[in-house]
Amino acid sequence: MSVQVLAAVLFCALQVPTPVDGERAWQQLEPYRPPDFEAYFPDDPAGAEVLDAHFDANTLRDLEPELFLSTVRAGLRRTRNHRTILLSQVGNLLIWGQEPQHADAIELCYHAADFSPGAARYGTRHYAVYFGLSVVKQKTPAILRTLAELCIEIDDPNDLGRVAWGAADQMDQLLPLIEPYLASDTPWVRAKAAALGRIFRGELGAFEWAAERCKEPPRPRPWDELPEVRRGLRQGTSAERLALLERIAAEELTQRMNESYIADFAVAATDPDPAVRRQVAKRVGNTWIWRAGWHRIHAGAVDLMLEMSRDPDPDVRHEAVYYGLSTYRGERDDVLLRLVDLALDPGAARSHGRILWSLERYGERLRTHLESELRGADEQRAQSAYALYAEVFDERPTFTPPGLASPADLVGTWVVSFVAPRLSGKAPLHISLEQDAQGKLVLAGDFANDFDADPLGALVWAALGEVLHFQFETPLEGALVYSSGHLEGGRLEGTSRIEGFDELFVWSAQRQGR
Repeated sequence: MSVQVLAAVLFCALQVPTPVDGERAWQQLEPYRPPDFEAYFPDDPAGAEVLDAHFDANTLRDLEPELFLSTVRAGLRRTRNHRTILLSQVGNLLIWGQEPQHADAIELCYHAADFSPGAARYGTRHYAVYFGLSVVKQKTPAILRTLAELCIEIDDPNDLGRVAWGAADQMDQLLPLIEPYLASDTPWVRAKAAALGRIFRGELGAFEWAAERCKEPPRPRPWDELPEVRRGLRQGTSAERLALLERIAAEELTQRMNESYIADFAVAATDPDPAVRRQVAKRVGNTWIWRAGWHRIHAGAVDLMLEMSRDPDPDVRHEAVYYGLSTYRGERDDVLLRLVDLALDPGAARSHGRILWSLERYGERLRTHLESELRGADEQRAQSAYALYAEVFDERPTFTPPGLASPADLVGTWVVSFVAPRLSGKAPLHISLEQDAQGKLVLAGDFANDFDADPLGALVWAALGEVLHFQFETPLEGALVYSSGHLEGGRLEGTSRIEGFDELFVWSAQRQGR
């Protein structure tokens, strides 16, 4: 570490005095001090530079605990690195499984667990709970109250399940903290408190609850009326809209908006400048789909992303997929069908990896749809669906559309002749192949019982258009016979070599029938 960096580290350490027992919020009995990200973590560009320098050099773990914590604290707000990774290091090094657990590390995680709307943009809550508060061995009343109030406000099942796990041995202290919410005047608060009681007692899984909750109307959320934003989105010039969208992103104004603003963004989505439309796709997809929470994904936002995924500009289409359709977690069939269309579209190659990632969650619904595509009248689309099926499920479908080679093309009876070396007096071999219900090739006829092991079980193949290339290993009298070949039309050509021998047998085969 350079002298300049060391000096900066020491400066940051001096700027963040270490509290003593009783001054820390998580240890204080009265009055209760909730987590406060804004007050605890300074807005310190220099501190962020020091933290990032250590992160990049992988030297954070080398610091003494007090200096390590003061460096993280000073730079966490403005760091350009993942705050989640930093918090996992704090928790793993100084809290989880440690004896004793470091009081200031707990304090840092306590304030990083701030679940207020203003702290959401820092993205620290879940990891601060996961690696920090949930693994504090003896949770203080302040920690338990924070966890109880966090679970009332936050619907992420990752948080709810982690709190239930981490506070299992103090449930007699945690459960009473949610009882007052059962008498709330607000229906969603009463329902949430009742569900939490069941989750905490082990009667209901957090993800099971979330799956049902997402089918219900979203809870009311605070929002502001921003007339200048609505006016700018609807009536501004391209330059004015672009400047406004940049301001919305910088100031995170979408945190103050409800779903009624989607209609204003939809007007801006018709702007002639693709740069404006790209920003609209980012803001709407990110706010009302990707980071909306399981039960807050808004149908109007999904509709807009579907529309923008057909935009004439490829970058706009990509943003609509990346921030919107690929992160959708509902059950709408039109989203699945559109993702498949895009996955089969060569013009959407830039988004292909993202689309594959999103399609994995559709499981059997996707499998059923692709199997129908394989049998469609459009031969090129059917072939593309075949390739997509193999990419997503890491296996070949049992049905192969016309125009593609597959192991199914090997089914039938073949008359095999040796080309070299010529075997005098040796009649051509008649080999029959069948395909079982799982699509696997098996020997039939005279050779079916001649092998102790499956001679085609190790078949490896690749199709290049209508030409099938393949190789396999055949166990024969204690040795292996290595074979490779290709199928083109109704003719097979290949070579075989017996393990331990250099001689190569060249053979060809003609299909006799299926």
